[in-house]
Amino acid sequence: PLFVSSDLDYISGLLDECFRIIINICTELPPPVNRNTFLRLRNKLRRDLIHKLISGPATYSQILECFSIYPEHQNLDSSGIDSLILEVADKQLGNGLKPPTFFLKKQF
Repeated sequence: PLFVSSDLDYISGLLDECFRIIINICTELPPPVNRNTFLRLRNKLRRDLIHKLISGPATYSQILECFSIYPEHQNLDSSGIDSLILEVADKQLGNGLKPPTFFLKKQF
């Protein structure tokens, strides 16, 4: 045989780590220059929301906590934040004491 099973495990892990590095490099590139501060903030929040939802579903309060790293996010009204969330996420209704959660749309 060309490879032993332990070699395949090592190569598989190495490829996985290489893909993670490539994804991190691509997603951490600075956003394009935009002179409009509102659009620049919206793009930052959209990017961070996608990053948050890639790791799994999140509640509305968890999403707002993610946005809190940008103090200027408070300049957006709740309808602006809601439209941003619905642009990239689908809502799954909660039941009982479980709150509704948002998960990333399939196109992302």
